[in-house]
Amino acid sequence: MVTRAAGRPVGRGVEHRPGLLLTRLGQVMTELADEELAAVGLTGREYGILALLLDDDPGSQLELAQIMGKAPALVVPSIDRLEDAGLVERTRDPSDRRRSHVKVTRKGARALARGDVIADRVVAITLSGLDESERAELARLLEKGVGARPREADSTP
Repeated sequence: MVTRAAGRPVGRGVEHRPGLLLTRLGQVMTELADEELAAVGLTGREYGILALLLDDDPGSQLELAQIMGKAPALVVPSIDRLEDAGLVERTRDPSDRRRSHVKVTRKGARALARGDVIADRVVAITLSGLDESERAELARLLEKGVGARPREADSTP
């Protein structure tokens, strides 16, 4: 039997395999979020960057890329675009001119807040088969599962 996730088909080969279900869920959420975030001028990656910058305050672009698990060459163009839009500002480290620190501007914080509303709506749509308390429990379990991951796994590509 083929089921549907937010109106998109999910094959039988995925239905009973949690890893594949989580991957498919991520794909569906990314598709929906990218469609909605485009209306406020953000991509999913840029939304994630704003969230990490505001909540984690990484010391450099390199540290941000490491937190994201992405190569710096993939992250820097997104930071360039966010800077061009006035959503972030970069400052050079006076002790190492090759190192840039990135901060969210007020405009960026407002864009992140709009992105948060969109993300909440995407979660509600994607997980419409769950009620609010079940979505909260799923979030708690995912946080617990990710938090239990061995630290050395963080450096795995």
